[in-house]
Amino acid sequence: MWRPQSLWHRLLRLALIACVPLAVIAGVGVGTLLLQQQREAERTALEFTRAFANTIEADLDRAIAVLGAMSTSPLLDHDGVEDFLMLSERVLATLPDWRAIHLAEPQGRVVAYAGHDEPPAALQESPTFRRVVEERRPVVGILARIPAGWGIPVRYPVVRNGELRYVLTGVLKTDAILKLVERQRVPGDWIVSVFDATNRRLARSRDHSAALGTAPAPSLAELMASAADEGTGVTLTLEGDRVYTAYVRLPNAGWTVAAGISTEAHRTAQIRSLLLWGGGVALSLLLGTLLALIYAGGINRPIARLADAARSLGAGTTPMPLPRAGIGEVDAVADALVEAGLRRRQSESEREAARAEAETANRAKDEFLAMLGHELRNPLAPIVTAVELMKRRHPGAAERERSIIERQVGHLRRLVDDLLDVSRIVRHKLQLERRPTDLQHVLDKAIETVEPAFAGRTPLSVQRVAGPVIVDGDDVRLTQVVCNLLVNAAKFTLPQQAVRLGLALDGSEAVIEVADEGAGIAGELLPHVFDLFVQGPQSLDRRSGGLGLGLGIVKGLVEMHGGRVAAASDGPGHGSRFTVRLPLAQAGAPEAAAPAAAAAAPQPALRVLVVDDNVDAAQALGELLRAAGHAVREAHDAMQALAVLDEFVPEVALLDIGLPGLSGYDLAAVLRGDPRLAGMALIALTGYGREPDRARAIAGGFDEHLVKPVDIDTLFAAIARCAPTPLRKAG
Repeated sequence: MWRPQSLWHRLLRLALIACVPLAVIAGVGVGTLLLQQQREAERTALEFTRAFANTIEADLDRAIAVLGAMSTSPLLDHDGVEDFLMLSERVLATLPDWRAIHLAEPQGRVVAYAGHDEPPAALQESPTFRRVVEERRPVVGILARIPAGWGIPVRYPVVRNGELRYVLTGVLKTDAILKLVERQRVPGDWIVSVFDATNRRLARSRDHSAALGTAPAPSLAELMASAADEGTGVTLTLEGDRVYTAYVRLPNAGWTVAAGISTEAHRTAQIRSLLLWGGGVALSLLLGTLLALIYAGGINRPIARLADAARSLGAGTTPMPLPRAGIGEVDAVADALVEAGLRRRQSESEREAARAEAETANRAKDEFLAMLGHELRNPLAPIVTAVELMKRRHPGAAERERSIIERQVGHLRRLVDDLLDVSRIVRHKLQLERRPTDLQHVLDKAIETVEPAFAGRTPLSVQRVAGPVIVDGDDVRLTQVVCNLLVNAAKFTLPQQAVRLGLALDGSEAVIEVADEGAGIAGELLPHVFDLFVQGPQSLDRRSGGLGLGLGIVKGLVEMHGGRVAAASDGPGHGSRFTVRLPLAQAGAPEAAAPAAAAAAPQPALRVLVVDDNVDAAQALGELLRAAGHAVREAHDAMQALAVLDEFVPEVALLDIGLPGLSGYDLAAVLRGDPRLAGMALIALTGYGREPDRARAIAGGFDEHLVKPVDIDTLFAAIARCAPTPLRKAG
């Protein structure tokens, strides 16, 4: 957790920070010097190793030259093996570093052997022998153990008339390589080793006998494993000492020469350099600490006065002018505190005024939206009722005209609902009634709802997973999501183009997909397709219509359910695809019951009172209820409604809320207090459709709250649900 620090600590930190660049520069210098020393040691080792490798290469070349001269002897032209053996013995006597010379047929049988030891029972180190036979060129072999000790074979092909007749081999003593090492007169802390092509040690400047035939130390083996013919690095000797090592690989023989220089002298120089560097850094830190103490004391006192002034400002009082500290920055802060106190008073007054203005504007907006919904819905109610009356009275007449009116009224109703829904979603005031819900039922309701939008079109293609798909959600709002996506797809596709609806499972998520073959979405519009009021290009006739709210509502509702929605399209003319992902409900969650189908049996006749200040709406609804067999009285304000009670006792009252004089809420309170109306059902039928409006209606004594224009089947279902029992027959 962060803790405040004193000025002294900050000044000390500043001094330390100031010392850091110096320390870093000095450290870099020391490190560079040490690195140069290391590179110089490695360079020295590498130059020595190169020179020594050339010496060994020359010695091996001399051995090959001797064998080459012997291979040209005419004694080998006519199988003069015995004579060649005597020649070999005379040559061997002049080569003290050679152990033996032998002649073998290509099949490996030794036909002549001259040496200081008994002839071996079998050919030694056969891999290089096979190489000579195959490649017909001189080959330097690898370390091999023979009965008398170790030897290094050098082989030479004897060719006559293009045919390999023999393989001539000279076996060198390992002491020959050791003598070469000793002649280099390397310092005592150096270590020199020579390895054959298989990395077996041929000679070592220290403890040669014990190391002969052994593998290199692991770190040296790792360094030599590089594909490069030479290299440098730091390794550990067999004794565990650190050395700067260089190696050179002989190109013809495949041998490796390695030389190591002890790091001890370099390490001593390192320690001395680090001690000097550390002493300089410590001295710099000490001086910085002393300076921090001195300057902190001169600044702390005026800062304490500034703190007192700031506390006064926090308490709401204007600080008094402070004595000058002689430090320009501190004095400027003191003046700023006094000025800030004056400005604070002014800004607080302005902020309070702005807050009050914003709250007033927000309330006005809410009231405007509620009034807008009310004023737009009220004219729609009598239109819907009148169309229903036309359908009931004249089922076959003007069917096309009725269908047009129904579609356009439905379109207007969706526009109003979308406008109010998006306002509630944006302000986080939309309430969800969440419970375990089967998305299969949601899709069924959505398909039924949008059926008019797909009339005369290619039938909607539905593909869904088998069995229930349970999510924790509001079935009404989820149905709205699917409806909005389907209606959107229908808007932007031609009648002959297909629209597909899918339901699938993906891990712990349910996936709803709506795809179409329609207009598609431009790439620049795709990231903004769910933004409010965003629409694609429209023709002048605005055939697709809408306010650009439907997809924004989809996104808001899906996210309120803890899900996500995405849109995809290959561009204009290539259709679009909308994918909704919702988390599945926990296992064992009870499924919400599917909505019960509306009862097919006719409703019993009831006495119904309709109260609405819109005369057309009241009369049209009254006619519709009478056509359904109910006894109906209409009234256009609260006083008329109360007067009707003298000669008509209703069993159900349908009340508008926005009545002149007494409101629908007030009228409901009066009706509930009338003993003659005990058990009467009260249904609010109003253009006010916000959640607070519904809550107020239920709290005010209403049994139901329906929003204009109401679906006729929904209205009849509400009347049947709320009607008193036993029913009193109209009289």
